[in-house]
Amino acid sequence: MVTTAEVIELLKQEEFTDDQIKLLVPILAYESRVDGVPYVLTALDSESPSYGLGQANVDKMEPAYWMTFNEYNISLPGQTEQQVAQWKRAGYDVNEEDVRDFTPEQREYVINYMQTADLEFHVKLLKNMFHQKELEGGMNFEEALLDLYVFTPMKFDPNNTNFEHFREQDAKEAQEFKTKIDAEVDAYYNNSPTTTTIPTTTTTTIPTTTTTTIPPDPDEFVTLYDSEGNKVLVDPSSVDELLNLQPSKFFKTPPNTTPPRVDVGMNERSPGIINQFGTPPQDADPALARAAAKENKSIIQMIRMLIASINKKRSEQGMEELDYESVLNNRYNNLQEKETKIQFPGSGVPLDIEDVLDFLTT
Repeated sequence: MVTTAEVIELLKQEEFTDDQIKLLVPILAYESRVDGVPYVLTALDSESPSYGLGQANVDKMEPAYWMTFNEYNISLPGQTEQQVAQWKRAGYDVNEEDVRDFTPEQREYVINYMQTADLEFHVKLLKNMFHQKELEGGMNFEEALLDLYVFTPMKFDPNNTNFEHFREQDAKEAQEFKTKIDAEVDAYYNNSPTTTTIPTTTTTTIPTTTTTTIPPDPDEFVTLYDSEGNKVLVDPSSVDELLNLQPSKFFKTPPNTTPPRVDVGMNERSPGIINQFGTPPQDADPALARAAAKENKSIIQMIRMLIASINKKRSEQGMEELDYESVLNNRYNNLQEKETKIQFPGSGVPLDIEDVLDFLTT
């Protein structure tokens, strides 16, 4: 099941702004709902051939579909150079034939593909829907939003009294649905690394100076400690998961790891004063620390996305779904080891090959 947080993360990757995301997500949730469940990727409109998260109409959004397939290096069956040229600019010259419509073969291919497309594909398609509107009519985001989703914003508006195209009861249900999704969006941003509040072990979110508070990293990451007392910078949203790993791998405060007492000279440092890079903290490069923390955050997010995608396919085949905590635990069992990396097409994040093998063999 797709969550609001997963949709927001991918919208961010496609460079939608936070203000745009807050407007867009409730609309996407409502447009793609099936039996009250939001973000159903196989959702089909009852009155038009519109599919998935963004309800892209296969008879009107041909350029957006082609742009998205092109990002995946997928050619549509029988596509011609003239079609590609027109799809690319979402238009045609007055002295040429308009060939932007899909052929029956292309239309069937697109519809079949949308039955199994993952969330990443749907979000890229959504981005290209807005790009198509920009190319066709010079529309900005707000104009394209109202053009793509005419009635949903009207239903969401509590001050709207024009029910010509829908029932008043539909508007009431839509506003209740929006309130629920808005709360999930607010929860995401309140717990985001960009928030100004700092998670603590108490019930308050106000920053304190007591030892029970997890202090923020200068780059808005949280400092935990591994079993050897080394500092580890992590994304605040991952703190609870890491602290609950069994057996324990990470701690809020340094564990009892007393280094051997040694005599040091005036120009020497004690061997116990090192960070996870083996560098005295006062000499450590802050840029390296921030880079390591961001890579760790990105990998955790990528693992989360992979598990969600694989669980969808396992569920369809009647297989038991993978447990996220167990997979993450397996990864951190080898956190300090140098591992072979691989990189998926279209992803800038290298993954440990053992992680991928876990998915294939579990």
